[in-house]
Amino acid sequence: VEEGEGGKDEKIKKMREKVEQTQALQQKRILRELEPKCWEKLAEQGYFQKAEDSLNSAAALECEENGESERYARLLHAVGALYDFRSNSDVTGQQQALSIVSAKYCCESAKALRVIVSARGDTCERELTSLLAAVLLLRGRSLCNSALDGDVPDMTVDVQFSEAHKDLDEATALRETSGSLQGEGLAESVMAVGYLWYCKAGRLVNQKGYSNRKKLLDGSGLGPEELAVMYKKALENYNRSLALYISSVGEEHTDSVRMMCNAALVFNTWSKVPDDMEQRRERMVQGEEAYKHVLEIQERVFGNRHPRTLRIKQDLGDLQKRKAVLDGLAPDVAPVLDDEDRRKEADDLMEEFLNERRKERKAERQEPARPPVDIDPLATEGWNALVDINVIPGASDSG
Repeated sequence: VEEGEGGKDEKIKKMREKVEQTQALQQKRILRELEPKCWEKLAEQGYFQKAEDSLNSAAALECEENGESERYARLLHAVGALYDFRSNSDVTGQQQALSIVSAKYCCESAKALRVIVSARGDTCERELTSLLAAVLLLRGRSLCNSALDGDVPDMTVDVQFSEAHKDLDEATALRETSGSLQGEGLAESVMAVGYLWYCKAGRLVNQKGYSNRKKLLDGSGLGPEELAVMYKKALENYNRSLALYISSVGEEHTDSVRMMCNAALVFNTWSKVPDDMEQRRERMVQGEEAYKHVLEIQERVFGNRHPRTLRIKQDLGDLQKRKAVLDGLAPDVAPVLDDEDRRKEADDLMEEFLNERRKERKAERQEPARPPVDIDPLATEGWNALVDINVIPGASDSG
């Protein structure tokens, strides 16, 4: 009897081991076939942790079996895109932390891709170059978004902007030198460079030592002249991006309209900065003309109830009210602000800037509607199997 029971236990043990081996093989098969873009559907359903765990597990397996390959880089890029999505839609105050994680994943992805591109040399495929440009573009944008909220433990604001500038310049150069990557792709990169300068200007206004004088009395700090350079560079890149979009997809395309809004927003924001009253009024006039132009196209193409139509009307109305107030003031009775008042006005402006930018980033994620993501049925079935057998850490979490 004892021998019979022992044999039964051994048989159960072997069966259990066989089931575990089968599950392990199934897990590896699923991870090998996992599409990097599978995160999009999961994120839309709120399963952020499941998406991250599956992508990280797939990347670890790929690195173990094939080294830091192109697929490995694509999987890391996908995790970076997931964190960027979370940052844009976050309402809990974690935007900066999420943006920094996005940038770090993209950094690792870019490192792997550079090694591959360097090894292949002139034989490097266009698709690989396109991927590297996309990774650098995402990292640059993520660093800009993080820099808006200040320093992080391992990077100051200046370092974040500097790293972002390098990445965006490289991404733009890659797309400029490849004829097949020009058009919308190049327009996107140029737009990101404009966004960089727009963000740098916003941070400058919020600096403790900012003044509306030419320079601070002690000669330190940056003033309106430097700020003007930043806003002009933002406009220069936005206008170039707009021209590229128009030549590629036409003036009435949503990307072209969005670029017109960006240019109008620069004039609107710039006109709020404490400065010479005549110059502020000139920017208001330019902003008003830009808003009216884009509003005419927006209403004609997208209608009066479109969310972007309502935002344009709101911004235009705000600008026109401020312009009316300014027109009612004579130069000799313009309000004179001391340094403390200027700092308070700059702080209020920066807080308004951050809140509006976060609303824009969230709205950009919602329009135009994201096209349906085609996920390989096998990968989808495999994902469900992973959830059922609970072999990925956090797979039972709700996200």
